Amino acid sequence: MSGKSEAKRLSEPTARVHEVKTWADPFRATWSGDKPYEIRNDDRGYRVGDVLHEREWYEHCDAYSGREMFARITHKTSGGEWGLPSGLCVLGIRVIERVEQPRFPNAR
Repeated sequence: MSGKSEAKRLSEPTARVHEVKTWADPFRATWSGDKPYEIRNDDRGYRVGDVLHEREWYEHCDAYSGREMFARITHKTSGGEWGLPSGLCVLGIRVIERVEQPRFPNAR
């Protein structure tokens, strides 16, 4: 998919952007492409087609690293399905943009 069509899809009125804090280890796994999913509390009305705006969080510093990424939700499994506890969901995602502005010298 071209950048123009993806940008157009980001602006579609039915797609929502959810800004979420993501701890460093799972963030790095998604950033590298090793983890194409998120396990989240199902408290934001996530839907296929929405976008996650993930911000890398360093819990030991109580601060964001400055790295962010945008990922399209491609699939959703809700709590109660496949043995997943109620209140959680598994989101299949595809990273569409990475932004790197590290605030710490060793933030990788």
